[in-house]
Formats: sequence, C-alpha cells, structure tokens
Amino acid sequence: MTTTAFKTWLQQPVNNLEQWMLEGLYIGLDSLNMESAIISQVKHREYIIQQLASRQGKLYSMGEHFDLSNTYCEAVVRQHKTINFNQAGNIPEMRLHPVYQSEHLESYIGTPVHNREDGVIGTLSFSDHKIRPGNFSENEINFIEIMASRIGKEIDQ
Repeated sequence: MTTTAFKTWLQQPVNNLEQWMLEGLYIGLDSLNMESAIISQVKHREYIIQQLASRQGKLYSMGEHFDLSNTYCEAVVRQHKTINFNQAGNIPEMRLHPVYQSEHLESYIGTPVHNREDGVIGTLSFSDHKIRPGNFSENEINFIEIMASRIGKEIDQ
C-alpha cells in the first residue's frame, strides 16, 4: 500500500476539490491494484458520477447518471456499510446483477460517503474486470473507509 502518498493526500489542504478527489482515486487504484474508481453522489435512487479514474480507458463520464439499482453500490447505500467481493461470477445472485451482465466486473469494493446532515450522500468504489486473487484485507477495507470519510468531510465544506 502507498501509505506515504495516502497520508500526504489525507493531510493536504484542499484547494480544488475535483483535482484532490482525482488524486485520491489514483492513490486508491495503486494501493488496491484495481482498474477503475468512482466517487458517486446518490439522490433519490439516482447514482451520479462525481469523479472517476480508470487504468482501462474511459468507461464512464463525470456527471453520468444511472438508476441506483443498476449499480453494485446499491447494496452499499441500502446496507450503509462497506461491501466487497473478489469474484462476482462465483456468487449466484451477482451473476444476475445488471452490472455483471453488462460489464462482467468481477472484483469490487465500495463504501458509503457520509456528510453531517444527510447521512449517506454517495459512494466511493473501486472495481476490476479481473478476478482478485484473494479477499480484501482489513487494512484495505480501513483504507477505503478512511478515504470516504475524508471525502465526505470535504464535500461538507
């Protein structure tokens, strides 16, 4: 894990929120060895991409909207907790999920982004088309939860 880069990112003052979030997403991609990362906003069951980073070219665009039920992040929002899996194709209900059907995303970790007044306002997620060799570690789960907490605080500003 790129702890030095992550610590620096956590502690630096935020002058440009979009650029700061993008830097964080790339640190996350490197740390988790994943190909795509998204910070979303969720409003009235609508999933809106606020920021994204990808090692696989452009999959989606900032500002793109989806029905929340057509995203892996729906479970994160519904359960108010971090959700992760390393091989969606091995989970019978996930093989039927719209994301798996259309994108075949195998590996995923997502966590809620909260603010002080509204609770869950979005998600932070990382995904990959490749099967992850092992489960996400406790340190990796803590990493994404700390990152989401900081993002929520900055959005609150």
